[in-house]
Amino acid sequence: MNPKQFSHRIGNVEDRLVQQAQKLPDYGRHRKGLRVKRFMMLAAVLALMACSFTVGTMARTVPEPETVVFESLGVTMVLPDSWKDQYGVEMGEDGKSCGVYVKSIHESDGDWHGAGYLFWFGEMYHEAMTPAEVDEISPVAFQYVFATEGGTYLLCYASDVQWDPGVPEQEELYYRMQAETRDIRFILDNAAG
Repeated sequence: MNPKQFSHRIGNVEDRLVQQAQKLPDYGRHRKGLRVKRFMMLAAVLALMACSFTVGTMARTVPEPETVVFESLGVTMVLPDSWKDQYGVEMGEDGKSCGVYVKSIHESDGDWHGAGYLFWFGEMYHEAMTPAEVDEISPVAFQYVFATEGGTYLLCYASDVQWDPGVPEQEELYYRMQAETRDIRFILDNAAG
C-alpha cells in the first residue's frame, strides 16, 4: 500500500501529514552511522597507541654511545657506534692519554699480537700550539683536538702497518675502522690543563 492509498483508507488524514511522515529521519540508519564512526575512532585510537608503544620501545633501545672518559681532563671521546666490541683502549698511566686499537688484531696470536693500533690520543706537546704550528713539526698524521695553557692535545694516527698482511680480513677491518676515525667527537666537559 502506498501513502495515498493509506490516507484514503483512513479517511480524514491529510496528504500533508502523510508527506511529513515520509520525511521523518531514519533513526535506525542514523544509529548505524554513529556505530561506524565510533568504530573508526576506536581503530584510530588503537593505531595511535600501537605507534606510541613502538616509538617508546625504539627510544628505550637506542644504544649507549661508545665513549672513553678522561676524568682528569674533563674530556669524553665519543667513538663510532659501529665499533662496539671491535676496539680496545690502553689508558696511559696519567689518565690523560690512551691508545685505541682493533681488538681482533691486537689480541691475535702470532707475530702481529699487540699490533692493530688505530691512533693515540693525549698531550703530545707540553705547550699551547695552534694547528698550523703542530702541522709544521709533527712527524705523523694527526687530528688537532684542543690546547690548554700547558699543552696541546692531538689524536695521532698510526704510521706503519698494524695488521698481518697475510690475513685480508684484518686489513679490511683495519681500513674500515681507520676511515671511521673521522667520526670521532670530543666533548669538553670541564677542560683543565
